[in-house]
Amino acid sequence: MISIVILTLAVFTGCGDDSGGGKSPAPAADVEIRTAAELDNVRNNLSGSYKLMADISLSSYADWEPIGSDGNPFTGKIDGNGYEITGLKIDRITAVHAGLFGYVRGGEIIDLALKDVDIAGGGDAGAIAGSIEDSTIINCHSTGRIASGDASGGIAGSVYNSRIINSSSAAYVVSYLDDSTGSMSGGIAGYAQGSEIAGCFSSGNVFSSSHNSASGGIAGGAAYDSLITNSYSTGDIESYSDSDEPGDSVSGGIAGYVWNGTITNSYSTGNITSSSYSGGIAGSSEGDDKITGCAAINGAINADHDAGRIAGYVYFPESSEISNNFALEDMIADGMAGFDAADARRHGGDKSDFELKQQSTYSGELNWKFGGGDAAPWQMPFDGYPILYWE
Repeated sequence: MISIVILTLAVFTGCGDDSGGGKSPAPAADVEIRTAAELDNVRNNLSGSYKLMADISLSSYADWEPIGSDGNPFTGKIDGNGYEITGLKIDRITAVHAGLFGYVRGGEIIDLALKDVDIAGGGDAGAIAGSIEDSTIINCHSTGRIASGDASGGIAGSVYNSRIINSSSAAYVVSYLDDSTGSMSGGIAGYAQGSEIAGCFSSGNVFSSSHNSASGGIAGGAAYDSLITNSYSTGDIESYSDSDEPGDSVSGGIAGYVWNGTITNSYSTGNITSSSYSGGIAGSSEGDDKITGCAAINGAINADHDAGRIAGYVYFPESSEISNNFALEDMIADGMAGFDAADARRHGGDKSDFELKQQSTYSGELNWKFGGGDAAPWQMPFDGYPILYWE
């Protein structure tokens, strides 16, 4: 029946000819979703293209089964169309990949908001997706609570070779493990590998606790050429370890740790605390990293071992580029004001709160772009710190 319809359309529109040439058939229209049941049916065609046409409540699902798994991932596209999903509840503390979507590979999720999620997973938990790979998330937002035993993120738990763009989370993000392995929590992504996070912000508090733990306002860990740019966080960041070894707990306003990654044109304002290393931008720089054009505007940074206004600890100072960063001049470290000003790499240059509320500080000295749109993503509110153009 479908082939007959296409042939008929080709005849009446002049798209076909006797030689067998002509235009390819138009792609199938998006499947429209208006109810919770229709959203649940997405799992029956994981490669489809979908579009929300109404706000949807999932309150009738006591324990939502995430759509897609590592072995059978979601590979399609879903356009939230500006609508909101509420009432998502997941209680699967022995399972991995917890979120509206469990595992997304080669997929695209855009313009989708999840409000008041309540997610508890065994590992890799996020409001939008537990894990994404070779995928894109654009203009997605979340609130609520997200917890797992491994990687937890306000948008996605684990992010591999993917992009998260112009998205935000106000969720409280937690990861915890009682054994000798590690846990990571991030306001946007728990762990990012070979990925880009751009034009994003997080306002929720972030917490992790395990033998090895990492918490970050944007990502718990950013590794393997991951890029975090034009992003900010305002929540309090905490991480704890049952070990006394330095480096077993790291907290950063943007990333808990960076390993062969880049953070540029970003800032944080929350209090940063760990039982090992804490930094206003990164808790630790663990590879050949680049941290430039950033501002640490945190009220206080506390750590049992090393606290830095920009980076708590830098493992390879000779091969990393950590420069041209600013920090609030009267930031508190371990209960006292003042850092070693001679170590500009870890602590950045002094700026007053007044200066950090001036657009010229960022555009003139850190090369931030103001105006609107992805190429100039920042705007300056009156008597405040920069915000993103889409807010």
